[in-house]
Amino acid sequence: MSTRYCSSSSIYGLLSWLLVLLFVLSRLERRVSALRYAQGTGDENCETLKSEIHLIKEEFDELGRMQRTCNADVIVNKCEGLCNSQVQPSVITPTGFLKECYCCRESFLKEKIITLTHCYDPDGTRLSTPEMATMDIRLREPTDCKCFKCGDFTR
Repeated sequence: MSTRYCSSSSIYGLLSWLLVLLFVLSRLERRVSALRYAQGTGDENCETLKSEIHLIKEEFDELGRMQRTCNADVIVNKCEGLCNSQVQPSVITPTGFLKECYCCRESFLKEKIITLTHCYDPDGTRLSTPEMATMDIRLREPTDCKCFKCGDFTR
């Protein structure tokens, strides 16, 4: 009966080839997942929806004293939904995993002027004079939402 031993150089050679193979497979998987994402074959559901919110705005004079406070319930757009994300093993990342996260965010914003119709003085008395009874405010709301790579604020 004979015993065969593998030399350390052949084991290191085999390990080197396995690492190269894992690297090639991880790059191939990343390309396939990128292609799958680009083709839109996932279960993504990122959309622009209406939402009712309660807005309150206070107005102060130049000395910092509150002049009036106005509020209203308004309908604005918001982004909501699901985007395809994945985590896969990787030999090239320090953690051993490659994370590809996508988030549902606005792709375009437009300015909207909203009129707040319930205005009160600092004592809580409702204001009725035309110039003080309402307040116009400007805000930006999404008009379109899409899936973007998480943390990508360059758009």
